[in-house]
Amino acid sequence: MTTESHCQIVLENWRRLQQFSTAVDKNAVVVKGKQLTLAEVVAVARYGSMAVIDKSPELRESVDKSVNYLRECVEQGEILYGINTGFGGSANTTTDDTKNLQISLMQMQQYGVISNVKNQYPGARESSATTEMPESWVRASMLVRCNTLVQGHSGVRFTIIEALTELLNRKCTPLVPLRGSISASGDLSPLSYIAGVLEGNPKLLLRTPVGTGTTCQESKCQEFVPADRLLSQIGMQPISFGPKEGLGLINGTAVSAAVAAMGLHETHHMAVLSQVLTAVAVEVMSGNPESFDPFIAQVRPHPGQIECAANISKFLQGSKLTQIVHGFQKMGVGAAPPLRQDRYQLRTASQWMGPLLEDLTLAHKQVTVELNSTTDNPLIDSDGRRTLHGGNFQALSVTVAMDKARSALQLMSKMLFAQCTEIINPDLNNGLPPNLCFDEPSLSYCLKGVDIGMAAYTSELGFLAHPVGPNVQSAEMSNQAINSLALISARYTQTAIDVFSMLAASYIYVLCQGLDLRVLQLQFLEALQPLVESITTNAYGPFLTNSTACKDLNSMLWTHITSSLKSASSTTKDSQQRFTMVSQTAQSLVVTFFASHPEVATGHCPQMTTIYTWSRDLATAMAGAFKASQLLLVSPKCPTSTYLGSAARIMYDYVRQTLRVPLNRGLVDHPTFQNTDKSINTEPEAQNSANEDTQIIGTYITRIYEALRSEALMFPIMECLEQGTQNGRRDTVTVNTPARENRKSISKSFGPQAVH
Repeated sequence: MTTESHCQIVLENWRRLQQFSTAVDKNAVVVKGKQLTLAEVVAVARYGSMAVIDKSPELRESVDKSVNYLRECVEQGEILYGINTGFGGSANTTTDDTKNLQISLMQMQQYGVISNVKNQYPGARESSATTEMPESWVRASMLVRCNTLVQGHSGVRFTIIEALTELLNRKCTPLVPLRGSISASGDLSPLSYIAGVLEGNPKLLLRTPVGTGTTCQESKCQEFVPADRLLSQIGMQPISFGPKEGLGLINGTAVSAAVAAMGLHETHHMAVLSQVLTAVAVEVMSGNPESFDPFIAQVRPHPGQIECAANISKFLQGSKLTQIVHGFQKMGVGAAPPLRQDRYQLRTASQWMGPLLEDLTLAHKQVTVELNSTTDNPLIDSDGRRTLHGGNFQALSVTVAMDKARSALQLMSKMLFAQCTEIINPDLNNGLPPNLCFDEPSLSYCLKGVDIGMAAYTSELGFLAHPVGPNVQSAEMSNQAINSLALISARYTQTAIDVFSMLAASYIYVLCQGLDLRVLQLQFLEALQPLVESITTNAYGPFLTNSTACKDLNSMLWTHITSSLKSASSTTKDSQQRFTMVSQTAQSLVVTFFASHPEVATGHCPQMTTIYTWSRDLATAMAGAFKASQLLLVSPKCPTSTYLGSAARIMYDYVRQTLRVPLNRGLVDHPTFQNTDKSINTEPEAQNSANEDTQIIGTYITRIYEALRSEALMFPIMECLEQGTQNGRRDTVTVNTPARENRKSISKSFGPQAVH
């Protein structure tokens, strides 16, 4: 049996999620104890899909058999952990009062902090963090626990499982403490808050849609209702737990596994996004796609590297910005040769990302197994008529899966940050302006602040990447001397995803700016070259014996001009100074040419006045061509998309058209800018930029961030991946990605509607 590639896993889960979240009549997730996927967890948790228990008689019979067998064991006087003994290190006590023992378990575990205290007095401390779990996490946990219980190894009645799904489908979600679980016997305390509402505990609260009745209509308006009142409102009777039912509800890894599933779902997406953004970065840098040639991966056949290289190669198909360098060509006088190969952050991206894809593939298997496992104790083998005491609740498989996910997020962030700093730095970015400014460098620092923000995000992700496992403390009378801390690891993974999303949104903004400026550079040079040839031929043609000599002079000058225009000493200067400097440094080349090629001269050299006039005309032509290229870039006929490879075009169009994030034109785009300095040349359309539609840079980055967090941005990302797999003729699922013209409306509707 072959192992699925990472992109196959991602595409299959994306397809399944669409089946649940974007259908007009949302499909219900069938709870059958097996085959629960990350997509189904996300569909119920975030998108309000219904959860229905499988109707097969075999499933109900299995649950009933475990309940009946357990009752027999109790009636026969067997000593069973948590049923007629104490808990944990107190299991050396016994009792016949099995009903109150389960209530005692609830009392023991409902110790968490849920605070909605507001500032009561001047100087009161304002908390920087919530104390309760997000609603989607709790919903996911309820679904996973139902999936465990229907396997029939826990001795929990079918009516209790149905009650959980009833609450789930009515959008009635218990308030659960965010912290306090060490995930030793699973997540006892968080699950006790879910179990406790079934008892009708009046001191436990549930989030409910306003006016909760008999429907499960989606609503963004919520109220908080005590459990006893909520059960009465919806016609459910409080449940009195039988032997082991309290323990069966709370003794397991459902919360850790649920939060991990949601986190891994998004981490998968971030891994695909990182590959797409790397391909876009290659285009921004006019990089070399040779780095991703399949031969390189074939001779070092790590599956992840092979997959990543193939993905990036497909993402680059059709690009007019990349360049394959087969060797150094003879350069003109004073011209510096280009790098023969890209720097590590681009060239080794597949070697960097490959192991991460393999780690995430393993993590996916670990979390999926956990979702479909019985993690209770003791376990009831009703067919073998045995009750077994073990440790399936030890959730270290979830911990290490989440540690791998956070490590992947940190390593991907480091790669993207390194790419970004290269793109922004004029000493490294192959001729782009400093800080990717569109206007004059002396007054525009456009993306310098974004670079600082990305450094902060990268640093925080480095901190979050530390493994959680080594921080285990012995707990509960040393009975839980080793404990997984799985929920803590899953929680910090969720935090890391949010930070990574901020970094990725910032980088997308940078890349789109970089694509525009790279096209501006090419358009400028394309418009400039015939002007240079015309000015040079007119100026020096009369002093040369033939057209070949004139062509040689033009070639030498063009090499010098293009090299000079791309140098940091040029791009860091304002336009007038820049073009004057480039044209003046070319004067010496003219003198050198005539001095070293007397055989092609007519017998006399051009006068200095001729060279000066030529230099002045050249600077004027540069300024005119550059301004014309700028105006074209900000016009409705902006040509950027026509230059881009398949993935960059999809991403660029989505950001510019659907999200309406425009090119940053520099200082004129700041809301408080007023052009009082007449030396600042702004076009008519830029002079009125300080209006209600003008935003600060952070607002546009936030717009991208929100599209990423709501998963609206994943539509174009998956379109990139699907195109790559189709072009690469891989045997994968087909994803019905929406047409580009429909993505704008989808981005508004696709996102957490019922739960946030």
